[in-house]
Amino acid sequence: CLLHFQANGTLPASCDCNSLTRNDRKRLGHWVETRYKRRGSAQLSAETLAQIDAHTDVDAPLFAAALRLVLGRLVSVEQRTGISLLECIDWHELVTTTDYIPGLWSGPD
Repeated sequence: CLLHFQANGTLPASCDCNSLTRNDRKRLGHWVETRYKRRGSAQLSAETLAQIDAHTDVDAPLFAAALRLVLGRLVSVEQRTGISLLECIDWHELVTTTDYIPGLWSGPD
């Protein structure tokens, strides 16, 4: 929806979270990974977790900045169009799955 608005300056009715045409659609950002078995961090060794942290040190702040940018743009589109977009986000799921990222929900350190 954001890309459509940026390209065309309009939003299809199906982008409105309050639209009846949206009821059967998944929430924005919904993704189901099917290529591997999901594991929680409790199932990984301390050494593996340290290796993952070392590899993702740059990724975490980049993701945080990108998420803030996208959310800010969605707010801007809502303000310009009056169409509800942020209600489509499963906020509980988003916060729960990203709360390990330093400063993402509390602001920069």
